[in-house]
Amino acid sequence: MLLLTVGAGITWELHWEPAPAAAPDLPATIPEIPAEEEPVTLLFTGDIMLGRYVQTLSRQYGEDYPFQKIAPDIRKYDLAVGNLEGPIFAGAPDTPINSVSFSFLPEKARLLAEAGFDALNLGNNHTYDHGRAKYEETKAVLAAEGLLSFGHALYADAGGAAAVGIRDERLALVGMNATYPSFVLEDAEEFVRKIRSEEPEAFLAVNIHWGEEYQKNSDARQKEIAHALADAGADLLVGHHPHVVQEIEVYRGKAIFYSLGNFIFDQYASADTKEGLLVRMSISPGEVRYELLPADLGRSQPELMPEDKKTAWLAELARRGEQVLESQVGAGSLMLPR
Repeated sequence: MLLLTVGAGITWELHWEPAPAAAPDLPATIPEIPAEEEPVTLLFTGDIMLGRYVQTLSRQYGEDYPFQKIAPDIRKYDLAVGNLEGPIFAGAPDTPINSVSFSFLPEKARLLAEAGFDALNLGNNHTYDHGRAKYEETKAVLAAEGLLSFGHALYADAGGAAAVGIRDERLALVGMNATYPSFVLEDAEEFVRKIRSEEPEAFLAVNIHWGEEYQKNSDARQKEIAHALADAGADLLVGHHPHVVQEIEVYRGKAIFYSLGNFIFDQYASADTKEGLLVRMSISPGEVRYELLPADLGRSQPELMPEDKKTAWLAELARRGEQVLESQVGAGSLMLPR
């Protein structure tokens, strides 16, 4: 046995024995078969709001209460991405139950990292609830916990992009908020084209806040924006803001998830706001696969749906989308060429 040390603290044991003489009718060498590369996997979730009654529950049952059931699932992925609905800063005040001006203490960034998140979209209508300085502090607090952030509340091209390399894949994440009048589609298109030119080989995913709240189907404006950004170079669009799950479309080979709905929120009055969609994306050479993972959100504590409920839920989602996709959405899986 030979011991070979490779890198810090990693030791391989190489076992060697004299090989028996090869039979004359066998080749002298056997060609090496390369190991198949594991696909790169990403998880996308909907809206994350950690204040208001979510904070009340966390103080009662433990600060990690929202993630207790779902964290083991989040941690399985190479990259987990969520939409953070509010700024994180030192001294953040509690959000009153009837308020929609959110803020969270820095410990929430640590909890997000421990739960398995890697990147957070800030392109939504709440990250500026306490102004520019607290938005900038949010980015710094997240970075201190090793979390990427991207997107801006006011302008499509102001929040930058997060680009990461995972094994042989390059990923670019862009965040935008289309719920404010300051959103200009032409600026958004130009920004996507810019990122595409800077990262020509990357898989470019746009997280976008848009649409009408509590509407289970997208509107004409969402479709206009989605198609324009796909034409500008986006490979995927992941939407949020309606607080309910909307339909799925494939446009020119690009997947569009119009709304993933809530992920962690305190909206309990409707069954639709207590059900969300997680999307597992895996990238392999020549192929991108999306697996649909419906979740019960309960009292601000998401968990994956049981199989019997998942089947019926996906069938209903499939009926609201394109007929050509009905069988794939109903089965919970989309496969598209890369």
